[in-house]
Amino acid sequence: MSRLPALEQALIAAATRLEAPPLLQAHGRPSRRMPLRSLMLAAALLILVSGTAAAGTLLALRGSVIPGPAQRDLPPEQTPVPDTATIAPERAKDPVSGPPWALRIARSRTGFICSTVGQVAQDRFGIVGLDGKFRELAIGNVDGCGIERKNAASLVGARVFDAPRLADVRTVVNGIGGPELRRVFVDAGGRNREIHVGQQGVFIATFRGYPEDLGISVSLAFADGHIERHPFGASPFVTPDPAGGRAWRLEMSGMGQPLPAGCAGKDFRKKRCRPAPQKTRVSCAQFRPAREGLNLPFSELVCGRMAVTSSGRLRTNGYFFGVRREKPGKRRTSDPFEAGLWHKHPPRTAVFGGIGDDIKAIDVLGPGAPVHARLMINGGFLVMYGPTVLPSDLTVRVTFRDGRIETRRGDANLVPPGSTK
Repeated sequence: MSRLPALEQALIAAATRLEAPPLLQAHGRPSRRMPLRSLMLAAALLILVSGTAAAGTLLALRGSVIPGPAQRDLPPEQTPVPDTATIAPERAKDPVSGPPWALRIARSRTGFICSTVGQVAQDRFGIVGLDGKFRELAIGNVDGCGIERKNAASLVGARVFDAPRLADVRTVVNGIGGPELRRVFVDAGGRNREIHVGQQGVFIATFRGYPEDLGISVSLAFADGHIERHPFGASPFVTPDPAGGRAWRLEMSGMGQPLPAGCAGKDFRKKRCRPAPQKTRVSCAQFRPAREGLNLPFSELVCGRMAVTSSGRLRTNGYFFGVRREKPGKRRTSDPFEAGLWHKHPPRTAVFGGIGDDIKAIDVLGPGAPVHARLMINGGFLVMYGPTVLPSDLTVRVTFRDGRIETRRGDANLVPPGSTK
């Protein structure tokens, strides 16, 4: 960030040289050539600004207004009319230390109601960039537009403002519920919080972190008694971290029957090269952070053999799971994909694997109350524990749909990854 002023001054200087009178050569004729270094610098700066689009604009324009998209690039439903824009009086405290957050409300060219999340500093509406400078947001910047509805929300959202440090990430929950909106509750990070409802049913609240890590769920209570619920980050595929860290997701994969020897290319169409009907299928499970990024940890791969009961829509019976304590430096095999790479992430203990159609419930018994595993539609389950829980502390209870119950300690029904037998 500290180099931005110097870059900006260099750009201005380059532009000035372009507009200045041509230099005189020794023989008195004007030269139209710029010094090579100036040309290279100007080209590099132009690439920086144009190649990074909005992000480059935020960094290069010191204190300038952040322009909105061109009107030709927006449909009329999402094009706000400048004279209709107002800043709602409701404010939400910034969770770090910046200016308070608010909603700017406007009407689109077709009469839709539009909202924009931003910060208010000295009656100006904008955002604070990563360099710590406040920049106003032009009227053309909108987050969403919708039709006004009676006894129902017109707009509800969770706007994420990213940052290099996780501690500086903000999620701004906001919406417009109309005059019939009475109360708003936000469940985030295991805490339920009531949010003030203002004029036109406007509400806004700020949280530190990403929506999936907080498991945000918004409940809106209206005058006629009904309640709207809107999850943001809460999903059957997302498992909150037990120690309040980044949320996790479970990935499932499967391997079918191999082709007979000698089958390749066009031979696949020949009858002798078609795989026999599957009787079993190897499925594998692995968990990693829900949000992608660089150098993130991922667990060991665990696999199990499932009995195939239907070859149409693939149906299986049985179960498998691994009980693992993942920690930095741990590795069971030389293959990093199979062994997992935990990098420097704090230790976690997890029970994870796959289940067939004949499984009704998975419960993990350990420290504290039993944990009822959420069975995912991808055929897997994941139960996470913090750094103090050991695999030896856990017992897994498997309930079948026919009423049978099996209790297991440690791994169950695993086969080596890549196994075809």
